[in-house]
Amino acid sequence: MGEKPTGALETLNLVGDGDEIDAIENVEKVFGVTLDKADGPQWRTTGDVFQSLLRALPGDDAAAADCWQRFAKAVSEETGVDSSRVAPETTMIGMPWVENRATLVFKWVLLLALFLIIALVVSQRLFPSISAAD
Repeated sequence: MGEKPTGALETLNLVGDGDEIDAIENVEKVFGVTLDKADGPQWRTTGDVFQSLLRALPGDDAAAADCWQRFAKAVSEETGVDSSRVAPETTMIGMPWVENRATLVFKWVLLLALFLIIALVVSQRLFPSISAAD
């Protein structure tokens, strides 16, 4: 597989809406093999898929010096990420919304607070006698 590239990608940024299937099918097409789909539940990283590919390839092809590079290019074509930065630990499916969950929650809280303030101001203007202190 070679050395880990500088700035290795954390994820291929596949989103799990079928694009991961397209990426796997592209690997199969490029190498002219069919991967064992029974391995599919264990395909968390590109290294996991690559191991399945090595099992599917004839010995000479699996030992080829450019095998990892060809694989990285094929598997990353779906999202267009830089294939030279794909490493065995690069995850197949990325979930950037999880990384930004705290920011998302903060924005929702701010939006809710703004809504409540607007509702309070509107209610005071529509029903001044209810909101006025006696």
